[in-house]
Amino acid sequence: MKQWIVLFSQPNKEFMVQRILESEHIETYLPTTQSARLRRDRRKEIPFFPRYLFARVDTSVVPISQLGWTPGISGVVSFGGKTAVIGQSVIDFIQRRVSQWNPEEYCGFRHGEVVRITDGPFRDLEAVFDRSQSASGRVRILLEVLGRTTACEIGIGQLERVN
Repeated sequence: MKQWIVLFSQPNKEFMVQRILESEHIETYLPTTQSARLRRDRRKEIPFFPRYLFARVDTSVVPISQLGWTPGISGVVSFGGKTAVIGQSVIDFIQRRVSQWNPEEYCGFRHGEVVRITDGPFRDLEAVFDRSQSASGRVRILLEVLGRTTACEIGIGQLERVN
């Protein structure tokens, strides 16, 4: 019986592992999204869960040890010595959520939205939200300074909506 298991890849090897497993006729699911940053006028496809992907295998046909030796794999996720098995309903849920994901909105603000700075040297000034900068919670805002629009990087926790 085929079951979904969780694989842990080496850094930045998720797509390579997926290609290798699919070439061996193993069904995989690598949740991806578009990066928030533009790269040469296009967005880059990135893993939604960095270093993790799912494989649907019949462990009586494909041994777990064989998967563990796949190039690019750091290991098979297990708990208490037992391989982590994920139900189809969980995979379906992840697929639905990933399809609805918008990287431009993950921090709660939309591009072009007017925001107020709540902390730091620019406290109480209004700015325009531009985009998310990093997974660590930094965002880029556009601030009017001396009659000129200037891009600044600030922590997401230092912003609030202007009603």
